[in-house]
Amino acid sequence: MKIVTYILGALLAAVLGAAAFYYFTTAQPMTAENQKLKAGMPEFEKAKADLKKCREAAQKATAWVAPVMETAKREFVAEMNAGMAEVQSVDTRVIVNISEKMLYMDGSVTFFKDSVPLLQKIGNLLRNPVLKDREIIVGNMTLPVEARGKGKKRTPAKDARALASERSAALVKYLVEKGGISQESLVAAAYPASLVDRGFTIKDRKIVIMIQTPAAIDMDGQKPAATQQPKPVSAPTGTAVQTPQPLPTNPAAPKTN
Repeated sequence: MKIVTYILGALLAAVLGAAAFYYFTTAQPMTAENQKLKAGMPEFEKAKADLKKCREAAQKATAWVAPVMETAKREFVAEMNAGMAEVQSVDTRVIVNISEKMLYMDGSVTFFKDSVPLLQKIGNLLRNPVLKDREIIVGNMTLPVEARGKGKKRTPAKDARALASERSAALVKYLVEKGGISQESLVAAAYPASLVDRGFTIKDRKIVIMIQTPAAIDMDGQKPAATQQPKPVSAPTGTAVQTPQPLPTNPAAPKTN
């Protein structure tokens, strides 16, 4: 009988010891951790709500990209099939590259006679209602032109950026006057003759149409101030600056042959 009592006592002691061990090593730390989690729940829920708002804002901010891509691919399908145009979405921008052979005479600011359908396609794209309040950069990238002719008929040489600036300005003028595009949304840009390869199929000698959301500052949840257009400047000559330069959006009317 005593042996049974000793065994039961030993078992009871073992159980009590195991229970104490579990309490101090597992149950008590878990209880403390749960209390910490409960205390942090309000902040966690707030963070979830903020994340949801950020996602919704991001989706809203980029909702215009898909319909513009669809319109661009529909408008320029023939040019894309001929390898003379490409439509790309890069981050939150839509970029359309068009070979200069489709629009300008060689070394000139003059449009081809048969370029009117292409100009109309560009206008159709930029009149898309979802582009309201977007910034549209109309740029050109070409090669320098050597002096031509002699005497009074001599045409002076022109560097790549100077010619590009005149072409971009002429296209902006056309889009405003003939295409019905708001002047406030257009920025003319001039690129140098070559740039670092950025993965585009058409790498040089092209018209570049870049559509993006203009930069704005939103502080403490206040409504951003109206976006200001960059100050017009003349295209610099003989520079190696890699970024496009803003140009006047009221150039002389483009010539047509």
